[in-house]
Amino acid sequence: MGRLKFLTLAASALLLAATVSGAVDTHNHELCDGFLPPNDMKIPVGSHLAGGINEAAFNEVMDRIAAKYTDVVKAKGATLKINRLWKDATVNASAQQQGGTWIINMYGGLARHTATTFEGMALVACHEMGHHLGGAPKIDQIMGGAWASNEGASDYFATAKCLRDLFSQDDNADIVSKAQIDPLVKTQCEKQFQTAFDRDICMRNSLAAESVAYLFQDLSKDSKKPSFNTPDPSKVSKTDDSHPATQCRMDTYFAGAICPVASSVDPSDTDWKVGSCVEGVDELGWRPRCWFNPDSTGGGGGGGGGGGGGGGTCPLGDQALCDAMCQIMPELPFCTE
Repeated sequence: MGRLKFLTLAASALLLAATVSGAVDTHNHELCDGFLPPNDMKIPVGSHLAGGINEAAFNEVMDRIAAKYTDVVKAKGATLKINRLWKDATVNASAQQQGGTWIINMYGGLARHTATTFEGMALVACHEMGHHLGGAPKIDQIMGGAWASNEGASDYFATAKCLRDLFSQDDNADIVSKAQIDPLVKTQCEKQFQTAFDRDICMRNSLAAESVAYLFQDLSKDSKKPSFNTPDPSKVSKTDDSHPATQCRMDTYFAGAICPVASSVDPSDTDWKVGSCVEGVDELGWRPRCWFNPDSTGGGGGGGGGGGGGGGTCPLGDQALCDAMCQIMPELPFCTE
């Protein structure tokens, strides 16, 4: 088949399959599930369920995110927009891109949850920025490229990069001295970092991890309380792009917190090793195997790859879409052995 004919057929099949799947919008890409799995909890302003942080603290978190990342996003040719939805009762957060605008949606309902602390709210905001800036592994987006770092990568970015910068302006020694720090956290932070400044931030990161992990536990109705001392023993065969389980997410936050690679070393969109701790190279701080497999590449369920329709390599990073295309046009090269 000639190259032009192939491209024409592939484009036609791709558009048809994408139309069927509802993925034809190339300008508005949103992570529909949000920071938390879908839930119907609502905590309006003034609710008897309200706890968490107040509006001033909520806005301080967003001010810090804006101060840190507005210019970073601008340097990438885009504009950062933070939707401060304090009055919205939704218990969640999300990220999306609309053309050249990179958006994070931060809801007051989540801020008002009893498990949410200032540190926890900052971690959530950092996670949403991580979808934009957290690097590989990415979630494959069918008609528009893999713009978003997956859930685990965004969790890792939150503590390994973002929170370190957001907390650097604070008296973390004082904050940590007034908190109950898990003994394992204290030991690992002291082992991994040379200065008291970095150790204190590492320990404060653990407070953020606890806040958010307890939020996960509540919303998912987990009977077992997550702990730094009970890491998830599971190992995925292929990197999972979706929300990890509660304990696995806590493990990821802890791993990011104790990885000594400087926050100034940015992640790479194509090489997950850049700016990260690596299993087999670093003793601690690498992405947990409960969601990440270093031997799988790409996205679309984590691993990408795989044959399409007839066993060839799927070039789209989404096996379901390749299968749909091969049903329409089995003569496409990746539909044959």
